[in-house]
Amino acid sequence: MSSTRHKLAVAGLLAVAAVVIVMLLRGGDENAAPAATAPPRVETYKPAAPGARPAMAEDKPLIEGGAPNLAMLEKTLADYKAVSVYPHWSRPHSPETIEKLDWNRTVVSDLPMDDRDGGKTIYRFGASRWSVPHGEAFVSWIEVLTAGPEGTRIPAVVTDAQLISVESGRIGALVYHDDGKDGDEVAGDLRYSNRLVPSQFPKLAAKAQQVHIEAIVEAGGVKKPITRDFAYSPRKVAEIVGASEQLRGGHLVVTLDLVIAEKGLYTFEANVMARDGTPIVYGDKSYPLEPGKRTAELVMFGRALHEKGVDGPYVVQDIRGIRRFVDTDEQNFFFVYGKTLTTRGYKHTDFSDAEWDEPERRDTIANFERLIQDTKDGTIGGPEHDDEHAKPEVKPGNDPITPPVMPTKPNQPPR
Repeated sequence: MSSTRHKLAVAGLLAVAAVVIVMLLRGGDENAAPAATAPPRVETYKPAAPGARPAMAEDKPLIEGGAPNLAMLEKTLADYKAVSVYPHWSRPHSPETIEKLDWNRTVVSDLPMDDRDGGKTIYRFGASRWSVPHGEAFVSWIEVLTAGPEGTRIPAVVTDAQLISVESGRIGALVYHDDGKDGDEVAGDLRYSNRLVPSQFPKLAAKAQQVHIEAIVEAGGVKKPITRDFAYSPRKVAEIVGASEQLRGGHLVVTLDLVIAEKGLYTFEANVMARDGTPIVYGDKSYPLEPGKRTAELVMFGRALHEKGVDGPYVVQDIRGIRRFVDTDEQNFFFVYGKTLTTRGYKHTDFSDAEWDEPERRDTIANFERLIQDTKDGTIGGPEHDDEHAKPEVKPGNDPITPPVMPTKPNQPPR
């Protein structure tokens, strides 16, 4: 293999390993649709500035012909080995996986009502949840408070509120009230609430879209435009009708009974907790499914249960599914199983303490070890002698160089 091909192989392997390490540490979902790419940048040829120092081989990035760094390869391999003892589809809970536990919790921030008053008043625009299942309600609320640890609510008026779709524009006007009815928990507490069912709006029922609420709140003589995003399910595409569990191959296997109404790609997720509510492990798995009665399995990796050292029974909760779209502009959306599953009284020693050892991991480690050895032997990193593909001569010209436009996929639902 030529030196250039070796370097390209190293660069590709490092890039893949870096992405995998970040995903594993964050508990990311490899099936998530990426955000749309930025528009291509138009580049034009510019002659080198007079007296500019030519780039040396050691200054170049690896992908541009620079020499691979042995220490970098060895560290990346060590990092990969450490994080890949668990598979990407089931890992122990940690501070980095908080989104797996709080997947449907909204973030409510203290934001300044008026920048001119030095932050003496703040507002909050909260909601009961982030993603709304089909046919269910979304309750949002607005309050204005004095700033500080003991902030006190002050009277406010929501002068206007609109439900907005990025695709369809204004969907309808909303009313926020403080009378203890229709989503408002306590009358007269100066928290103003609204209750709506997204799937009941015809323009939203057609397909899942990016939606938000735009409101104008007035307090203390100041008017403030504020916004609250959320996601929703426009139709019933699938239903989780049951769940069971078993010990298999040293792992906890959760089987979901499904009724699928719409053909497509689905991802299923769940969390396993100890009896006292301590998070232990999560699992996720994607399946292409046809309509009808189906099953899906979530394998909770045994090592996580073994290392936690807590005996069962365990509680499987937050069981949910995601309808994914990869070839349309429709937003992904959730559906949930409203029950929890309590397992049998397993001992933590019933589960395997073995590391993940599938071909994907073995091949990645073997490739790294081979490249590290080639680097030590001098096969990679020496002078460039790749003559089989002569580089074309580049001459200045007036025509701009436009990179190709890469295809994009739909974004995740708004968060």
